[in-house]
Amino acid sequence: MEKKPEAVLMTVSKPSDREIILHNLRRRVTAPPPDPLLHQPGDTIQFGDIHHFISTTSANQVRVNTVEHVTQVTPLIADYLKTTKLPLEIRVSAAFLNLGWADHGISANGGSSDGCDRVCLSEACAGIADTGTVAVLSSAGNPTLLGFLPDLHILLLSERKVVAGKNDLWNLLKQEGTRLPRALNFISGPSRTADIEQTIQLGAHGPRTLWLILYATP
Repeated sequence: MEKKPEAVLMTVSKPSDREIILHNLRRRVTAPPPDPLLHQPGDTIQFGDIHHFISTTSANQVRVNTVEHVTQVTPLIADYLKTTKLPLEIRVSAAFLNLGWADHGISANGGSSDGCDRVCLSEACAGIADTGTVAVLSSAGNPTLLGFLPDLHILLLSERKVVAGKNDLWNLLKQEGTRLPRALNFISGPSRTADIEQTIQLGAHGPRTLWLILYATP
């Protein structure tokens, strides 16, 4: 059946799906949408109970320790690496590179992981007590790959940043003036899968061990 001239003209003039997608991408680049945190309703923050947070996090098969001061983190990690016979080498978030690692025999480097690092340390931006979840913002100094590639992933978190629920996290970030980066990761335990015989296996797609260290004083 022969198409009418009007139908042919409409088919020719209608932009393709590819053109529509490219147009939308260009528009987003030139005029990015406002930060979603600015439109988060409410601004109250309910902080979480530390003991409850430790309980829910531990239930997610996370190793948890607390220290009074952040400088106590380095000897704690050094002792653990020696006990578990892991290499005394660590890839560290930029915020914690100056903790005197060499004084405890640890070689610490910044930047992203290339997949060869067995131990990496990230800075966490918040903890969610209700679910035992740790939130991590990505940045040049706190790369996402630090949490995806090592055997042991260590998270450092200030006790002051433990909130009750996820909505409190958004309000905390908004109050701190944080602009959402490319990635915000929610971590609720080590990597696990039950693909094989419905049996939980740790470390199948990421870290075998997740270690959270809470510090009271920065």
